[in-house]
Amino acid sequence: MKRRLLLLPLFLLPSLAWADTATTMALQQAYAQARSLQPLLSPQESARLQQDLQQMTADQANPALFGVDRAIFEARVHGIRAAHAPSSIQEKERLQRQLNSLNQRYQSLQAEYAQLRQQLADRTMESARSSHLQQEIEQQKQTLQQEEKSLAKLQANSSAAPTTSPAARAPQASPIPQQLQALASYGTLRQGKYGTELDLPIASLFSGDRELSANGRQRLRSIAGALKGITAPQILVRVSPQPGGINLATQRAEAIVQGLRQAGVPEQRLALAANSGVANGMAQILLPGGS
Repeated sequence: MKRRLLLLPLFLLPSLAWADTATTMALQQAYAQARSLQPLLSPQESARLQQDLQQMTADQANPALFGVDRAIFEARVHGIRAAHAPSSIQEKERLQRQLNSLNQRYQSLQAEYAQLRQQLADRTMESARSSHLQQEIEQQKQTLQQEEKSLAKLQANSSAAPTTSPAARAPQASPIPQQLQALASYGTLRQGKYGTELDLPIASLFSGDRELSANGRQRLRSIAGALKGITAPQILVRVSPQPGGINLATQRAEAIVQGLRQAGVPEQRLALAANSGVANGMAQILLPGGS
């Protein structure tokens, strides 16, 4: 009676609606074989057969794994029948070797499938990163184009200013406002085409491609202290073209903007500008109009 109760779960067929017809028939045959062996099974043999049937049920949608599971089950059934019938020791050993080989094959297939799933996940992640990087580049291009238009407008307004004499038409350097002269302590300060320009060597700000150095962060904090007392509505940051291309120059300009923002310069006053006209190896803080 105990043996029959132990074997009862073997003969409750699972739902096979999602497996193909051949697999369904094979699984039903396996359950039928287990039922036919009921009088011969010990508790240990019953437990092993139940595990085999459960594994076949779990892998029924995967033909490769189901085939290995089925071979293991059939080898075990054959071994049970052979153990209860006159047979040689050599035959039992052969069946045991076959069972061990099938188990090793099953484990190898599982490892291979796990590796393939990981490769697929890695490729999907790399594709997502590439797409995100492309979006960032496009956004940076749009930002630079907007700033180029802004600078061109400033230049046009400057060119349209009326003059009353030949002396007035001659290019003259405007004096740097008193409140900006303190910036000369941190770099090269001059009155340029679009306004007051403060040039800073890239090497004095960055320790690597995109990371501000400790000295660079301290320098930006000092510059921010002077900029906070200025009434200029906009403070532009631009970096000369870099060996790494426009993307590296833009990322460095963004790092400078972030450093000034963290030092207290209002975010709405900070913006990126096109890097044309900036000397090689330099970063520039531009104050349009100079005040």
